Amino acid sequence: MTTQPMSVKLIKKILLAAPEGAYLVSNCFHGYTTASIFEEIVAPPLDRENQWKRIVAARADQRLCRVFATQQEHQVWLQKVLAPQAKD
Repeated sequence: MTTQPMSVKLIKKILLAAPEGAYLVSNCFHGYTTASIFEEIVAPPLDRENQWKRIVAARADQRLCRVFATQQEHQVWLQKVLAPQAKD
């Protein structure tokens, strides 16, 4: 499991090069929540054009995103990020 996800600008070239089954998560959120404006498993190559249309519709294109190997890896990472900070 990767401790740090890859952070990249979400452009069509990145989507087309991403491995099928990877998990894309936009770094933009709905208001003050932890819900990203776009989170999806990378589709098979023949379905990526439709996936790109969903990315654009969500306004996640041209913005920072994180690429995880799996959705489960994202959940583990998110829990670590949201964990309460220990007081010194």
